[in-house]
Amino acid sequence: MKKSIFIPAISLFIIILLSSCTSDNKKIQQQAQQTPPLKEFLDSFIAQNENLMNNNVTMNDGANALMTQLQESIGDTLPFVINLPLQFEMLLEYPKSPFEFESDAFKNAGKYVAKFSFGSNCNYKISDDYTTTFQIFTIIDKELALQLIENKLYHINGVFKDFANTNGSFVLPSGKCFEGFPKINSIDSKPYIDLGTLIIEDISFKQV
Repeated sequence: MKKSIFIPAISLFIIILLSSCTSDNKKIQQQAQQTPPLKEFLDSFIAQNENLMNNNVTMNDGANALMTQLQESIGDTLPFVINLPLQFEMLLEYPKSPFEFESDAFKNAGKYVAKFSFGSNCNYKISDDYTTTFQIFTIIDKELALQLIENKLYHINGVFKDFANTNGSFVLPSGKCFEGFPKINSIDSKPYIDLGTLIIEDISFKQV
């Protein structure tokens, strides 16, 4: 009598276990089938530039074309950034003004530059055919700065202002500017696409 009860109990457990595994596998397959917007964007760009990897001239021209295409989104969100895991790397504080009156040179006093990056450090592979990376700089208030944890991954969103450049539109707390335009190189005979340093405003983020 005990044996007849025990066997159905085992059978029920196996059925539940198999059902759970099947459900988990379906979720994994569904996630794998979802093509990241960044992959769609870069796949399309590479397909439109068949001679991209011919030599350093074609790669430089491709990087310039990539920059122009991305700059069409200035003042708007960059769809390929949303839902990508970006690693938070550091904060830099803007110095406080030594003056009692307001000055453009210290308009960001008390705020922080936050740096995020996407690449191999994020454990998120876009494609087997190429490698891509980029970094994001943004200016945030202290309240937001206090919420960030170094080396953790975040989903972020915001408005694309431009690439980092030397025209003075984005200045580091040191008072210096820098350039971060797209670059394309060949590593291990595959494209290495650096989308550059993106300056993002009105940022929001959520830890992955």
